[in-house]
Amino acid sequence: AEDAIARRVDLFVEYFADPDANAAVAARLKAAGIPILALNHAVPGAPLYTIDNEAAGRIAGEALGQFATRSWRGQPMVAAIVGPVEAKAERVPERVQGVMEGLRAKLPAMKPVALDTQGNPLRVAALLGKFVAAHPGAKILVAATDDSTALAAKSALESAGRASDAAIVSHGVDRNIHGGINDKKEIDPNNRASIVIGSVAFYLARCGYDVVPLALRMLRGEAVPPRRVT
Repeated sequence: AEDAIARRVDLFVEYFADPDANAAVAARLKAAGIPILALNHAVPGAPLYTIDNEAAGRIAGEALGQFATRSWRGQPMVAAIVGPVEAKAERVPERVQGVMEGLRAKLPAMKPVALDTQGNPLRVAALLGKFVAAHPGAKILVAATDDSTALAAKSALESAGRASDAAIVSHGVDRNIHGGINDKKEIDPNNRASIVIGSVAFYLARCGYDVVPLALRMLRGEAVPPRRVT
């Protein structure tokens, strides 16, 4: 921010996760009369371009519910949402809420249980193992907040001998799921036909296509929406 002020830039694009740092940056740039465009993490007083976590969760929940109603209709089913479910800095609770909405759209009576890993995928095995042991005759629906958690859940279910009873959806379509950076983000052949039936892509690598036009509008002095989502 200090360097930007010294260079007298016309616009500052901020992509950083720390709220305190973002507040300090906003204060300094405001004093210098430099506008800010925030990416994915809020900056006080700045328009924000961000992931729509609730919509992403809804897509995942609907996909999981659709798979369950098509494959296991009439059979007992339970559901768990696994990951750092309370991570407010990443707005994961919005994703969790979306999953619940999407899942209940297909399975109205379903009451998903949240299993909080606190950001540590190594905790998945114990949490999920206890959950599946409590439901020996049920089909297991798992919504993972991220791909690392999804793959840890896959391993845990396989180790418990419950892979044939389970289906997992995830978020991110990271390289460990799709096997390489490409525009289509196709699922890696090694992960096809597994119990991870899908993952929701955010396409942050494409955000420039939306962010640059927003920046140009701001540079022209035009009004931009306070929040725009991908």
